[in-house]
Amino acid sequence: SFAGQSWWVAVEDIGRLRDGVGVAVPVGVPMAFLEPIVDPLGGLLSRYARTRGPFTTADAATRFGLGLRVAADVLGRLAADGKLV
Repeated sequence: SFAGQSWWVAVEDIGRLRDGVGVAVPVGVPMAFLEPIVDPLGGLLSRYARTRGPFTTADAATRFGLGLRVAADVLGRLAADGKLV
């Protein structure tokens, strides 16, 4: 659990969650899913944006237990890169 909630996640996302928000990796996760992730927060927030909307920066920050400024920086970068409108 993290951000005050219990979560069920696909094993494919454990690297993003570990690298992006510091989730502890459960015992037994295959090494194939534990490679370092480039831009884990960008990946998490991109997926969040694709599957929810409209949403506020505060909504995204709360979902992942991020500071508002951190979420705003990542969302701003995604928007500047044309990956988020």
